[in-house]
Amino acid sequence: MVIMTNHAIIFSVGRARASGPAVSVVICFIALFIALLLLITACHRMEPDLVWTSIDVNTPYVQGDAHLLKICHTNFVLIDAGPRETADRVIQSLKQAGCTRLNLVIITHGHTDHYGGLVPLLNSGIIVDCVYFNPPDPILIGSEPWGCSNEDIAEIRSGLRDKNIPLKSMDKNSEWNFGKGITLKTICAFNGLDTPIGRTDINDTSALLMLSHGTVKILFAADLNRALGDYLTTNSPGLLHANILKFPHHGAESFANDAFFHAVNPQTVVVTAPKELWLSERCARARLLTKDCKVYVNGMEGNISVTSDGKTSRVHPEHKLGGQRPPCHARN
Repeated sequence: MVIMTNHAIIFSVGRARASGPAVSVVICFIALFIALLLLITACHRMEPDLVWTSIDVNTPYVQGDAHLLKICHTNFVLIDAGPRETADRVIQSLKQAGCTRLNLVIITHGHTDHYGGLVPLLNSGIIVDCVYFNPPDPILIGSEPWGCSNEDIAEIRSGLRDKNIPLKSMDKNSEWNFGKGITLKTICAFNGLDTPIGRTDINDTSALLMLSHGTVKILFAADLNRALGDYLTTNSPGLLHANILKFPHHGAESFANDAFFHAVNPQTVVVTAPKELWLSERCARARLLTKDCKVYVNGMEGNISVTSDGKTSRVHPEHKLGGQRPPCHARN
């Protein structure tokens, strides 16, 4: 086949010499196009099938979650959209990743540092096919007016309606299969009122998501708190084990008890927190729990990308701290 290709090129060049410079330009253009096509194909083969980017949506005084999944090169999923204040960072990160269309957006729970960037995203020009979100009951919103509001939820519903984007709910059976051994599954999603442990706060309505790629497992623990964390540890410990943990509640109290962390037993931990929070007393227990793990804090290291080939994973922080990385057990 290679020999035939070589002969074809020689034959074409011979005709080009006989037919003048115009044909040579056409042939060069075709050769350039083929080379570009081969280059793009090679790049796609080199790029892992799964890339997770934990986008830094933190400010010194505000934390947040926004996670972009690039799956099999062309599929994009966004888990949480960060606070409204840093919506531009999310949109810019999506565009830099080549994302012009999101297959789905998942909002894990109804706190503004997780859903605040959704409406600006809807107006960014990036196409959104579907949004999964369980808005909290007005009873819960009335109990936590600092983290959520009925006006915010109404704005989200209106924005989705205007663009004909379906709003779907999640439960423990929600699962998305992307091929090549890549699945995203909801471990739990309670409404905060009708739960096995009674009424909870909005943090414990968090949808916990397990991303699996072959033997690589990543647990997105949203803002899981102690009450539901204890329930899961007692009743479903086998569902929790993961190689990588997106640490719950930004590392701050009152995240799930130590038993939950031991059930997950991660080797790598990604924390969505500003430096000021992670090094504060509020994260002392988290730093102690993770002292034997590889810990990455996106408020310190910028966007953190994790690549997987289904057997192993690699972490690529935007900024390398080197010797400046603080001990995970440090206390202030």
